[in-house]
Parts: sequence; structure tokens; C-alpha cells
Amino acid sequence: MRIIDGLPYLEDSDVPEEENITEITVDKDFNHKCEICKLHPAKYDAATDDGSWAYMCGICFHQVCIGLGTGKGQKIIKK
Repeated sequence: MRIIDGLPYLEDSDVPEEENITEITVDKDFNHKCEICKLHPAKYDAATDDGSWAYMCGICFHQVCIGLGTGKGQKIIKK
């Protein structure tokens, strides 16, 4: 943990692995499209670089996402 402007700032390594969720399991009928490009199936539920959250395809994920993990985003796994 670092202190920035007098406030604690947690690094990814400060979050215990079992609490750093990088995947979510959804029903096999989950069929959301990417909310960014609206073209491809959603593969991620993640925060964008402007702070909003969206379902997104892999292409958009790599363009606007801040990463995977708790508070960042999760890869969607269909079961």
C-alpha cells in the first residue's frame, strides 16, 4: 500500500488472491452484445478508462478497459 495525497492507495498485490475476482460465470443463455461497438458478443464485464462499466468484446476490452480483477473487470465464462 502506498500513500498518495495523504490517502491509502491499494496496489493489486494488496488484494488477497481469493478476493481478486477475474472471472464471472453466467448462464449459457447469456447473449449480451458489446456495449461499446455493439457488434460482437460480450466477453468481459469491465470498467472503462472513463470510469463507466460495460459488457464488451475482446477488441473493445483491449482498447478501453483498465484491467481485470476486483474493481476493474471480469472475464465472462458461460456454463
